[in-house]
Amino acid sequence: MIRIMLLGLVLFGMWSSGTLSWRQFHSGEACPILDLVPVCYLVFTGYLTMLCAIILRTWRPLFYWLFWVGLFMVGVLALIGSVFEFIKGPICPRTFGWIPMCYLSLVFSLLIALLNVLVTRSKK
Repeated sequence: MIRIMLLGLVLFGMWSSGTLSWRQFHSGEACPILDLVPVCYLVFTGYLTMLCAIILRTWRPLFYWLFWVGLFMVGVLALIGSVFEFIKGPICPRTFGWIPMCYLSLVFSLLIALLNVLVTRSKK
């Protein structure tokens, strides 16, 4: 059950960041830019990396580190975005019309980390 929840959160994060990335690709104004790369592209890449790690580590535990790389990327970007959102005001894209997506991504990152630890411990 925990594995399904973990996969569901990763897929939902990938879907939401993918939707935002698609809007960014078409309009160029959907998410903040970090240097030359839109942040939503980086977040999508992080969720995609986590999904690949979940799929690949069923065959080889070697891919366990890949999950943490993706989670680190998403978590750090969400933390930085949340801090800037809190200090400077609205910089993150909104969902449901009022919730900053960086706040949701930070919560998702923490939940995904917790679920991954629980999945890893249940294997031992």
